[in-house]
Amino acid sequence: MKIEEEIKQLRKETNLTQVEFAERVGVGLRFIRKLEQNKPTVRLDKVNQILDFLGYHLEVIRNEKK
Repeated sequence: MKIEEEIKQLRKETNLTQVEFAERVGVGLRFIRKLEQNKPTVRLDKVNQILDFLGYHLEVIRNEKK
């Protein structure tokens, strides 16, 4: 599942509208809408802020090429 799909599903499980969710997380409504619609965004800090609110974190793992 893509991260934006996961975030949307988790938001719905918390029974929060996009407006309520944006206010609780501390990001703009426009960002939530763009994220859930899979629009490109470079604001990884905001994605991390959302994930933190939901109790998740993003981890980057380097693949070792052999």
